[in-house]
Amino acid sequence: MQAFVSRLSIAKTRHGLEPDWTLYRAPRYQQPIARLRMVPAPAPDPRVIEPSGPIRRHLFIPDEHNDPRHPHRLQVQTWIARYGSDRRHDVVIKAGDSGTFDSVSRHDKDDTLKGLSMLDAAERRAQIAEALA
Repeated sequence: MQAFVSRLSIAKTRHGLEPDWTLYRAPRYQQPIARLRMVPAPAPDPRVIEPSGPIRRHLFIPDEHNDPRHPHRLQVQTWIARYGSDRRHDVVIKAGDSGTFDSVSRHDKDDTLKGLSMLDAAERRAQIAEALA
């Protein structure tokens, strides 16, 4: 780069020439050269890779939000139950949020139209029990 700059300055001082900078294009980005040597990672602990006991099959059921306003909630619950029953998993993990619990939520107050139309907690529990039956 220094040689290029010195040649431009010589061309300007000795010959009165200047480059046409409208033709200049900035150089494309080039990946910098790595200055550190890559060190291979150590081998993983074999105790972590090998299972310590028999392999068990897990069924993970995430947040269902069993909302009474959802038109297909019973079909979804039935499908999940049949899937788990057919596959006979060793462990079933429910990650919570089985219901919406609008009647005890602090987000929609009773003074709003939406709050007035909510089910009370007893009706909501009955609907959840019906869905899980």
